[in-house]
Amino acid sequence: MKKKILFLFAGILCLAGVFFSCAADASGDSGNSASAKGSVVYNVKTASNTEKIILGWQVPAANYFGVQVSMTPAEGTLAYPIICEATKKNLLVEGLKANTEYTFVFTALDSEQKPGSETTTLKLKTASTSEPVIDSTDPGEVTKIEAVAGDGSVMLTWTNPSDEDFYGVQISAEPAEGTLENSVVVTSNTFTVSGLENGTAYTFTLKSIDRSLNVSEGTSSEPVSPVDSSDKTPPAEVTNFKLKVADGIAKLTWTDSVSEDVFGYEITYDKQDIEYATGRSVFEQMAANTVFVSPGTQKYEFEVD
Repeated sequence: MKKKILFLFAGILCLAGVFFSCAADASGDSGNSASAKGSVVYNVKTASNTEKIILGWQVPAANYFGVQVSMTPAEGTLAYPIICEATKKNLLVEGLKANTEYTFVFTALDSEQKPGSETTTLKLKTASTSEPVIDSTDPGEVTKIEAVAGDGSVMLTWTNPSDEDFYGVQISAEPAEGTLENSVVVTSNTFTVSGLENGTAYTFTLKSIDRSLNVSEGTSSEPVSPVDSSDKTPPAEVTNFKLKVADGIAKLTWTDSVSEDVFGYEITYDKQDIEYATGRSVFEQMAANTVFVSPGTQKYEFEVD
């Protein structure tokens, strides 16, 4: 007799609003230094000093892959366009010139990452060096960074500094991959990085940002490697497997696997002629067929020639 039993088993993160000193939204101007037009992004919030601009936005409830952000004149960390995936709604632009007007263009990307015809433009001017500097002191560093590896992901947690003007944390990764292909700014004390490569060691750097856009030197985590923690252990076999053939009906019975995570049983059988010999049936002329039964069934019957 030839038989085969296979087992199937089931195994098992945004800047909503930033600084309000130079806020603008897509419906028009809300200050002398910034204006925005278009519908790709809205509720645009901005802040700037002589060298940096931070942008935060929201997107319509549409099926966007993300938003491409470009700037004219193109320089600093936006010397080239940057693509922000849908979960990333903020961008810190550095390396800019004082007293300079920059035009930012937000272009929607569809699910195939192709740019659409809709854009939103935003104009913002950096502060003049002649303007008084209210605060040029870097904020304190974050502490107690923990990085917990997952399957293609790492969950980061930390303690924010106690500075009264603390705003948020800029997070980057080395190597820069997944949702940290570009750095992000968050205002919480936790962030899950996804889209990482299992087995690759990643180091995460967290820099504190205050409301004057001062950025700390940064603190880095210990290297951590994502791991595939899914269950790859096959369940235990069934026991007491028996076949009884009588009156053209083949009846299979068994005792369920003792594994707790069994999803079901795939039974592969073959059409056959039956030959009785010494009280046992013998399968010949095999032609594969497959059925599926759930745990607890413990029997299956089919006709035979």
